Amino acid sequence: PPFWAARFACGCLLGVGFLRYRASPEQRSSAWGWAVITDGLTLLLLVTYGCLIGLQVDVVHRISTVSLLEDRMYCGVIPRVATPLFAIWLYGLAVGRGYTAWFCRRRILVSILSPASYSIYLLHQPVFEWYSVIVKGEWWTRRKPGFEWFSPDPIELDWWEALLVVCLSVLFSLQVTYIANTWLMGPWLKVVRFLTCRRRSNGGSGDAEAMVLTAMEDLVGVAVSLDDMLQDTGLASLGVAALASVLNNVDGSLAVKAGDLATCQTVGDIVAAVNA
Repeated sequence: PPFWAARFACGCLLGVGFLRYRASPEQRSSAWGWAVITDGLTLLLLVTYGCLIGLQVDVVHRISTVSLLEDRMYCGVIPRVATPLFAIWLYGLAVGRGYTAWFCRRRILVSILSPASYSIYLLHQPVFEWYSVIVKGEWWTRRKPGFEWFSPDPIELDWWEALLVVCLSVLFSLQVTYIANTWLMGPWLKVVRFLTCRRRSNGGSGDAEAMVLTAMEDLVGVAVSLDDMLQDTGLASLGVAALASVLNNVDGSLAVKAGDLATCQTVGDIVAAVNA
C-alpha cells in the first residue's frame, strides 16, 4: 500500500546505514551517545502511550468526528509520520548500548518471542474475536459495521481479561510458528520450487555444505557464505526450526532437530552440525 512506502524506504536506508557504519571507529566511540538517544526515545514512547491511554484519545476524544472511517484513516496515517523517529530508535537498538538494548537482549525476547512476532501480529485479532464469542457470546465484528477485521475502537475488556487474551495470543502464535517452521516450511518451499521451475544446486544429497547453502538461500532469498553470521543472514527472524525443516526436506535421510542448531553462530557451524 502507498502508506507503507515511507516505512519501506526508511527500513532500507536503516539497514544500509547500519551495515556501512557499524564497524567504523567513530561508530564505536559514539556507541554510548546512541544509548542516550535510544533510552530517551524509549522514555518518550512510554510517556506518549501513557498519555494516550490516560486521556482516552480516540476512545472518548475522537481524532475526527466526521465519520468512523475518517477517524480510522487518521489513526493509520499519524503513526507513519513518526517512522523516521522509530528508525533512529531501531538504529540505536542495533548499536546495542543502553538499558533498552539490554532489556531487548533477554533470551525470552530474542530466542522465544521474536521468531513468533509476525504470527502474533497476524493472529492477535482472531484470538480476540474467539475470546469475545466464547466468553461474551457475540462476535466483536458485529459491533463495528464496515470494519470487518479492523476496528476504530478496542475490544471492551477488563485489565485481567486483556492480559489473559494477550497471553493466549502469544501462546497460540508460538504453537502456529512451531508447526509452520517444523513441519510445513520444507514442503512448502518444495512446492514453490516446483511451481517456479527452479532446481536445487548439484551438490548432491551427501554434500552437507551444498545442502546448507541451498537451504538457507531458499529461506532468506540471498546466497550466503560459510563465514556469515546467522543473525546477519536474516535467519534469526525465521528461527532454526525452519532451517531444520528445510534441511530434512532436502535429504530424507537427515533427522536434524532445531536443538541441534540452537548453538550455531555461523553458516559453517550449521554445516558442522549437519555432518556431526
